[in-house]
Amino acid sequence: MKHIIRFTLYFLGLFIIALGINLSILSNLGVSPVSAFIVPLSKVIHISVGTVTSVCYCMFVGIEIAVLGKRFRIKNLLQVPFSVVFGIFVDLIGSFFSAVVLPNYAVRFVVMLIGVIACAIGAVLYMAMDVVPNPPEGLILAFTERFAIPFGKLKIVTDCIFVLLGIVLSGFFLGGIQDIREGTIISAIVTGKIIGWLNTRWEVKLKNLAFPSGK
Repeated sequence: MKHIIRFTLYFLGLFIIALGINLSILSNLGVSPVSAFIVPLSKVIHISVGTVTSVCYCMFVGIEIAVLGKRFRIKNLLQVPFSVVFGIFVDLIGSFFSAVVLPNYAVRFVVMLIGVIACAIGAVLYMAMDVVPNPPEGLILAFTERFAIPFGKLKIVTDCIFVLLGIVLSGFFLGGIQDIREGTIISAIVTGKIIGWLNTRWEVKLKNLAFPSGK
């Protein structure tokens, strides 16, 4: 029973993150740093955001394997099928939002903030379940383990790389920067703080729910 609860909450977390991504896209005020190159790339190659997300995440897993070698944990291969599921969530939710048009900046700003909060809530849920990390996080953890680079510093570096890639893609192929705006900055600054705040209030309760007798 506890495994059912654990995986249900894990996938619920992924679903809520997918919701947050789509709310950020809908707001048109900037996506999170992780999505900052995925969304422009999907526009450039005319493939859905969910499909591009799945492919990129699977590539991240490949990089993890190359970096860690024998240190790579076999269970982390679950990131591959879970990435496919996550991509399906992104496209499924996106299909519901495809015809929605937000009326003004104030509404768009609120929707963007809700998207940031949703991503933080989803992250707290899936991380507490301790199944496997989401590939962007797994990629950072791999470099942290292999080269002893602090996670926080490497997170900043990878976020900057993702944003830079998004700027390059948008500038060269889309005629201007479209998906990296104030929402991207807000997401980069506050998402970690929201996760930390929620963790202090939810983590123990979530773990007691998923692991009633311990791991």
